[in-house]
Order: sequence, then C-alpha cells, then structure tokens
Amino acid sequence: MILRRHTYAVVRQPVYLRLKTIRHHEKSIFYHNLRVARVAYRLGRMIEKISRWRMKRKALIRGALLHDFFFYDWRRERPASGKLHAFEHPKESSRHAERFYSATRRERNIILSHMWPLGMSWPRHMESWLVTVADKWVSLKEFYRKWFR
Repeated sequence: MILRRHTYAVVRQPVYLRLKTIRHHEKSIFYHNLRVARVAYRLGRMIEKISRWRMKRKALIRGALLHDFFFYDWRRERPASGKLHAFEHPKESSRHAERFYSATRRERNIILSHMWPLGMSWPRHMESWLVTVADKWVSLKEFYRKWFR
C-alpha cells in the first residue's frame, strides 16, 4: 500500500509519463525506474526485518523513481552539459526532480549517488545505498536479458 501511494504521486504526472517514450536498457526509463523502486523497497524491507534500522519509505521510493529522470536516449544524445552520460545524468535527474517534485535533501542524495563509484557523490544514507545496489542489479538483469535473447 505504501509503495503504491508514493509511486502514484510521482508516476501520474504528465512530465514523468514522458519517460515511457525514451528507450533505456530493455524497455523505457519509466519501467526501469519502477523496477529499481520495487527492488530497493524489497531490499529495505528485508533489512528492516533483520535489524533495528527503519527506512524512510517515501524518500526511498521517490528517490528510486527519480534516479533516472532525464529526457534523452543516452545511446544517441548527451546530457545538456555535453559531458559523458554516466557522470552527468545524476545531476540532470536531480535538477529535474527538484524542479518538478521539490525533492528533499535525502532524495537528492539518492539521485546524485546512484552511480557510485562513477559519480562524485557518496551515498550518505541507507536509502541511497539501497537504490545504488538495486539500480546495479536491475541494470545487470536488463543487459543480460537483452544479450541472451
């Protein structure tokens, strides 16, 4: 229920629905972000069960949904800065998240650090680490599915 409530608040916006039209690893950025949010949430729930840590669910879900919030196909285009996609798209995603969703400091850290160790930002919160791991896992699965079809 919590996953749905926080997810719908983000994904129902017309600006976010544009991500369905932009190709990413396997399908679109939209579906990639949903998968990452789902995996990060499940990882967080597992960690909560075995430890005393309690995740900030809203920040985790919103950060995961907005971690790849950019509007270009990275295979053909570069970010607005003209630099390499792997290093620049977290900054662009963070700017868009701030502009369209008023992202919190924790959500911005999740977005900016999800490419660690490639990016310049260090994951400062457990939620940031969860999204980083979930993104790596989901991306790896998407690449394997593409190559072994």
